[in-house]
Amino acid sequence: MLLVTAALGYLNVRRLYEHDQLVERTHEVISELRLLLGTLADAESATRGFVITADPADLKPYEAAMITVPDTLRRIEQLTHDNPRQQGPLAELGVQIARRLELMRQTIESTREEGPEAGRAIVAKAEGRVARQTASDLIRQLEREEARLLTQRVGEATIRYSTAVVSSLISALLGLALAALGFVWTHREMKAREQRTIELRELNERLEQRVGERTAALTAANDALRDEIAERHRAETTLRLVAQDLERSNRELTHFASVASHDLHEPLRKIQAFGDRLYGQCHDQLNEKGRDYLQRLLASAARMRALIDGLLEYSRVSARKQPLVPVELTRIAREVVADLDARIQQSGGQVQVEELPTIVADPLQMRQLLQNLVGNALKFHRHNTPPQVRVSGSVTSGIVQGDVDSQPGPLCELAVEDNGVGFEPAEAQQIFELFQRLHGRDEYEGTGMGLAICKKIVERHGGRICAASRPGQGSRFLVTLPVAPKLQEQALEVSRPHA
Repeated sequence: MLLVTAALGYLNVRRLYEHDQLVERTHEVISELRLLLGTLADAESATRGFVITADPADLKPYEAAMITVPDTLRRIEQLTHDNPRQQGPLAELGVQIARRLELMRQTIESTREEGPEAGRAIVAKAEGRVARQTASDLIRQLEREEARLLTQRVGEATIRYSTAVVSSLISALLGLALAALGFVWTHREMKAREQRTIELRELNERLEQRVGERTAALTAANDALRDEIAERHRAETTLRLVAQDLERSNRELTHFASVASHDLHEPLRKIQAFGDRLYGQCHDQLNEKGRDYLQRLLASAARMRALIDGLLEYSRVSARKQPLVPVELTRIAREVVADLDARIQQSGGQVQVEELPTIVADPLQMRQLLQNLVGNALKFHRHNTPPQVRVSGSVTSGIVQGDVDSQPGPLCELAVEDNGVGFEPAEAQQIFELFQRLHGRDEYEGTGMGLAICKKIVERHGGRICAASRPGQGSRFLVTLPVAPKLQEQALEVSRPHA
């Protein structure tokens, strides 16, 4: 606002100065016109005097007019160049003055050459009077126009002066008002700043207090963390010792299973051998009850041998580990079907193997897995209904949520489906436990170890196995395995309580 009022005041003062210049110019134009009129009158009087006296000394005003009149006309033209209304009369004035000067010159020349009578004759003519009167009228017309402009410009100058005074007064008042406003605002701001300074001091004090409390809390937390780290080190040490004990126990259990199976096999073979000899040599000497007891003895010995072999095979899943290599599951499945061809022919069934993925796994255990699943599908078929088994597979993406570890990445899903006897959905987890049988020995042979071995093989590879079925509607076993298990070693040790 101060800048605007200052600019307006500057413009008013400038315009006032311009109007003063115009007023001064108008005065100068009027002065020049009056000077021109007097010079012409002096020149004409000098001419008349020369005609009467013929004295050359009387021509000095005329000679001076011949020099000053053109200069005066040029100054008037320069001073009135911005006024179109003066240009026409001024041009006409120049013509009349030139004509009047020319008549003066003719009068003087005639007087010099022919005498005073010739000069008087020219002066007496009406032409000179007309030129003199016209020039005088034009000068008065120009003077009146300049007088009008003078009056107008003086009025405008007065207005500009008043405007400049008012604008200066307004600027002064506005400056005072802004100064007062600035003082009030500064005073209020200083009070607000003082208040904020007090608040900031209080906040700093509270912050220092909270920092102190937080520091104490962090110190306590650090102490607790150090204690926790120490406790974790102790727990890790204990866990390492437990793992070492568990590994040693596993080795001892594996060794025990191997020794126990070997030690149990020897008396079992003798029982079977002597039982076979007794049945062959003394069969006719035994009565019917004795032969029944002997047959039961031999059957129990056979079942005992199968159980021992199953337990030994279950313990060897983790003990006899092979390097994990790329395995073509299609080729493994077809070899398993070829091995089971006799059973397939005997049951009149059919096994369909589709294209299966290639994964990184233990080839021997993959063969055992497929052989157990396909063998179970062929064994548990409905009476008078040939078994139909379908082995399929695909590669998907996701995470295996198994019982051991969760591994992200590409997954292989193997499915073994049959049209067999099936089982109740509530028994879907029970069938993978050791020695679990859903049917009597007189219906289907077996020890209840096959699916438990399958589960352990799958878990060893970081996968999971599940089953879905309905009684009389067949079963579907789904095995999910990582295509490339995240293993740095060539074998994966599955640490489970029952291992």
